[in-house]
Amino acid sequence: MTVLIGTLDVSNIVSDISESDGSRVNPVIIPGSHKAASIDEVPRVQKRINLRMFIQDTSADALRATVSNLMHRLEGTVDVYYPHNDRFVSARLLNVARSFPRNMGAMKGIDLSLGFISGDESFWKSASQASLTITGIKTDATFSFKNTGGAPAWLIFGVTSVGATLKGFTLRQSGLGNIFSNAYTLLNGSVMTFDGDTERVRISGTDKIGQFSGDFLRAIKGTNVFRFTGTIDPTSGSTTMKILYTRRWY
Repeated sequence: MTVLIGTLDVSNIVSDISESDGSRVNPVIIPGSHKAASIDEVPRVQKRINLRMFIQDTSADALRATVSNLMHRLEGTVDVYYPHNDRFVSARLLNVARSFPRNMGAMKGIDLSLGFISGDESFWKSASQASLTITGIKTDATFSFKNTGGAPAWLIFGVTSVGATLKGFTLRQSGLGNIFSNAYTLLNGSVMTFDGDTERVRISGTDKIGQFSGDFLRAIKGTNVFRFTGTIDPTSGSTTMKILYTRRWY
């Protein structure tokens, strides 16, 4: 059995890996690219993944370094990938239990148990990203798109000002009351990205999380309607918006 945490192969130290239903699994655990929804957001049964391993090295200091390296890779959200059916789920590290280092001849060893929990049972696949590009948006526009997955999906919006300066804008999600508002002046050709998956806002790659207020937006299953309002100078310019999302299923 091969067990990876990122590119770190921990197969030789893993003694057991199982899920909350008792099944034995063979996942790849990688640093998270998607936010794991809390159980309050998506009231479904949570998946628990338990990883137990025995680590040994030549000294207690070397053991601590190995564990530190391992824990650093698991900070925040992780994506758990199941190669046998090409499914990903988002999870976070819930608890860690470890024993005191014990002597094993010339080596020292510890038992380490990691518990992961996902916020919901939705999953995505390797090739499940979808996108929509809308051009020629002026000061007030309504547009819609269909989430063709089977579960809600966090949205990534890329906004570009074309031939003008965009002096702030607001996005409203019809029916849900969610509002994303940006007060930053977007110069001609600049790109603003707000990412609901990672909860980041960037202008041409620079963090601008402090420039927005409101909600990160999530598409419901089926048709989603949004209204864009903003101030463009000169009015001959326009705005281009690209929407990305990863289709999820239950």
